[in-house]
Amino acid sequence: MLYALKRVKKVSKKFYEKYGVSALLVLLALSVVAPFVALSQATATSKASLTVNPTTFAPGTAVLVSSSSGAFTGQVVNIYLSSSPLATISSSDVLLASNVPLTNGGFSNVNVTIPSSTAVGTYYIKATDDNGELWLFQRL
Repeated sequence: MLYALKRVKKVSKKFYEKYGVSALLVLLALSVVAPFVALSQATATSKASLTVNPTTFAPGTAVLVSSSSGAFTGQVVNIYLSSSPLATISSSDVLLASNVPLTNGGFSNVNVTIPSSTAVGTYYIKATDDNGELWLFQRL
């Protein structure tokens, strides 16, 4: 566990230096293991956090997503499911929730459904606001 945390910190630092302040705020793992999806979490910065509950679930079920206040600078946020670890949103990413209103730079208790067609693999939950702030969630 300690090795994994050190590795996450090292990868987070390199990614943060390469892509800048808004590129990487929080890491969260999302792994699909037939037929369940498992999550584990590590925070890259102390000022921002995001939670997903439950931490183990089957594709097609709802999960609850929340962020800390002050995490985003815009008015609304969109939440995506992606197979790409890059800090971008692509046309292949699946929109799980759109125009989620932000209060004090955060959101709470947003239910999203992992598509029942989600295949076994590693996935990332990404949230971006209308000011371009991006949170990347990555397998640990």
